[in-house]
Amino acid sequence: MPDPATLIVWFHLRAPDLAPEFEQLMASEKHTVLGSLDTVSEWHLAQPVNVPGQSAEPADYVLLAEIEELDRWQQQATDQLLRLVDALGHLVRSPGMLVVRPIL
Repeated sequence: MPDPATLIVWFHLRAPDLAPEFEQLMASEKHTVLGSLDTVSEWHLAQPVNVPGQSAEPADYVLLAEIEELDRWQQQATDQLLRLVDALGHLVRSPGMLVVRPIL
């Protein structure tokens, strides 16, 4: 079995006062976040720490998820990520995504 990968999704909210609604949605609506992604074993939502070299538009929240089967996840994720962006559109201005795999 291949090594798992890590999914990083960052969110920049439309306004700071939307944070409680965003956090509530992300905490209570696991179906909205993951849908039918059975390849994601666990995920966590956090607020990032500003570090030197960070992008010009820092994220308000970062979702970290462990991907168990990357090839199958890619098939499942395209549609689900589009649904997630649609569901969060009234809260999130600019989401982004990165998949990190071990190289050694």
